[in-house]
Amino acid sequence: MPANSSASQKTYTFGLTVTGPGGKATAKPVAVVVREEPPSVAKVSMAPADLPSAGGSTVLSATVTRSTKCTVSATPAVAGLPVTTACAAGTMAAQVSCPYAAYCVAADWEGNSLLGTG
Repeated sequence: MPANSSASQKTYTFGLTVTGPGGKATAKPVAVVVREEPPSVAKVSMAPADLPSAGGSTVLSATVTRSTKCTVSATPAVAGLPVTTACAAGTMAAQVSCPYAAYCVAADWEGNSLLGTG
């Protein structure tokens, strides 16, 4: 079966007909499902990437594939996060306010750390 790089599964249905001296017979169709690839993050950046010790605002941007929503969270907690945004077009951006630069960490929708400043 061909690889499936789309955001949805593909189903292929196969039929079989056999012919012989006594005529022909057709088997019930059978299906094979090729699952979709999981979402992935290709690139993550923050601008500005350096904040003063007093903290400030930064914009987290990401290039993603096979994703419908992206959630930005922070450790330790930052007011206003987590925030979920649409990212079906392949990119997402979210403004993040960090209480102080050393603790502004973005995470993907599964809680995996992506990028930290400080």
